[in-house]
Amino acid sequence: MRLFASLSVAALCTLSFAQFSDNFESETASAGGTALTNGFGGGGQSGWYNPVSGSVDGNVFTYAGNSLGLASNPNGGNNFLGMKVLTAQGSNRAQHAVSFSSTVETLSYDFIAAFSGTAPSADNLGSVSLQPGATNYFQTIMQWATPVNHTANADAFNANIGHFATNGGGIVFDSPGTAWQSLPLNHWFHQTVTWDFGTNLITDTTLTDITAGGATNDFKPTGWYLAGGANNAGGLATPTDVRFFTSGSAGDIMGYDNASVGPVPEPASFAALGLGAIMLIRRRRKA
Repeated sequence: MRLFASLSVAALCTLSFAQFSDNFESETASAGGTALTNGFGGGGQSGWYNPVSGSVDGNVFTYAGNSLGLASNPNGGNNFLGMKVLTAQGSNRAQHAVSFSSTVETLSYDFIAAFSGTAPSADNLGSVSLQPGATNYFQTIMQWATPVNHTANADAFNANIGHFATNGGGIVFDSPGTAWQSLPLNHWFHQTVTWDFGTNLITDTTLTDITAGGATNDFKPTGWYLAGGANNAGGLATPTDVRFFTSGSAGDIMGYDNASVGPVPEPASFAALGLGAIMLIRRRRKA
């Protein structure tokens, strides 16, 4: 049992490292929402800030009695980041610095969408992206109309990924597959996106309906690049931040939780873990 515990600790130390993570449990929250950011510029809670003048602040809500009317996240704690569009095309933003230090990285977060406006709706609903946009970035985007059109009733939405071609160019929004389409409102989903700064490729994305307890859907795209194109031929800088965003029609609502960005362990890391396990076993036998 002691050996198993030692191996478990070693595995967690190797695999759970994240350059940035926030489950919003350490921030001040309320049922009506407490500002996470603090107007344009710095001064927000836990290093969060509003990057664009005129943007509405992101707020931290308690799940209990939250005024957005969003369901509780089965994998959540007490609090979450919530955003609601107050006027058409009004934007809510919350951004945080991340020190990317690995070639292969994964962005992971939970999200939920709802609508309290008057349909029809505008296409875009919310997004999560690496920032600034002039760097080697990509964007996940929730849309009412693409590729399955739900704008007339705003009753379901699609979770797409904005990527780039081999030579860079403009951003293109594509669906990873049917599992990412016609998603029900007021369901919590968990999404991951993995990319390689070396090749500049988006290598994997997953989606799980947490509320329904469904299986994890996995898609490995081909030819989906970060801005800068193949092998970053455009020479763009590494991103410095991650941004959570909501915009579109008045009444668009997004919630986010369990956000993290971290390196994917390389084979050498697993080899080191295996070597450590062997050493622990040898020590136990000698004892």
